[in-house]
Amino acid sequence: MVAVWILLAIVVALLAAWVGRRVAAALRLPGVIGEICVGLALGPLTVAATGWHGGGTPLDGIRTGLTLIGQAAVILYLMNLAHDVRRSLNSRKIAETARVTLVSVLVSLAAGVALAAIVILDGEPELRGTATSATFILYSAIAMGVTAAPVLARIINERGMTGSSAARISFAAAVLSDAIAWLLLAVALGLNSGRPAGVIVAAAAAAGGVLLAWGARGAARRLSAWSARRPGLAATLAGTAALAAGFASESLGLTVIFGACLAGLALPRRGTSQWDAAVATTARCAKPFLPLFFVATGLTVFANGVGAVPWGIAFATVALGVLGKFGGGYLGGRLGAQPPLDSARIGAMLNTRGLTELIILQAGHQTGILATRLFLAFLVMALATTAVTGPLLALLDRVEARRNRVTAESFG
Repeated sequence: MVAVWILLAIVVALLAAWVGRRVAAALRLPGVIGEICVGLALGPLTVAATGWHGGGTPLDGIRTGLTLIGQAAVILYLMNLAHDVRRSLNSRKIAETARVTLVSVLVSLAAGVALAAIVILDGEPELRGTATSATFILYSAIAMGVTAAPVLARIINERGMTGSSAARISFAAAVLSDAIAWLLLAVALGLNSGRPAGVIVAAAAAAGGVLLAWGARGAARRLSAWSARRPGLAATLAGTAALAAGFASESLGLTVIFGACLAGLALPRRGTSQWDAAVATTARCAKPFLPLFFVATGLTVFANGVGAVPWGIAFATVALGVLGKFGGGYLGGRLGAQPPLDSARIGAMLNTRGLTELIILQAGHQTGILATRLFLAFLVMALATTAVTGPLLALLDRVEARRNRVTAESFG
């Protein structure tokens, strides 16, 4: 009977995600914004409509099933993303990318520390989780420092910016900054568990995973011709390896994202082997099921009610979030010799949160680092910063077009 409930929940969630995307498109917002809002809302709506609160109800099975399927979709989607990003990391823009990454990470981490200080000094118990101050400060800095690389990739593709220098730098910087965030998150989770050995295990797992990915690349290159002859089997093999790496990394104190990225990086660079079609197939199969992750998050975090949003802290979180990512990206772009408008575009794109932010927020909430009310404040920040990315890029395009028109007229 639980399987029937899970199947019904999947159908409802996917239909709701379609509606969310259509509404977001009508409002000229990224489709993922609609998916996130609808997915999170389904959690408390389901609880309110059914009266289920876990403890032997079908809600437990539904939540477990949607979580596993949603995580699997995230792993397969990000494997393709990591496979694709190697081209950006190997470009001649690597120096500019490193500079943008470093500056944006430092500024956003500082913004996170400032937010943690505000919460600690406020002293309201409902805003603090069960973590120590040191762990909470580190986690807050991490939560401020991420960019949703999957969401950013979709925005870049939808706006036809894949060939622009600002887009390449922003996407590569997003992946690098997120890699730093995942490693720091492993440290924060290890500290929160009270077992320093957890940090050591996570660090050892990360190092071992990198070595395994490097070694697997040679084997994948030798199997390139086979993958062309057996595309279906190749896609199955790549997907299975990514899922194994993702769930194994989670069990070792990291996140499924880390293993997914390693699986993507273990494959030969896009355009140099026959694995491209197999990886693209897994991504196409996974993409429709990404909204299930948002629904599972809503069922997990909001199962006992949503509560009131602490708007004062939420506004501070949004302001510091924009300062950290947009400001840090703009400053990094200028230090990297990018023009002002391109630097502003870099800042706008790095300010995109969404899926990645939600994953980190869920990890913090599940481990008690993040209280539900502060989760809501971060969620407001994630949605707001992602929602303004498209309109802000459009505004910058209009500014550039107007400036070019004035320049042309002055020389006419």
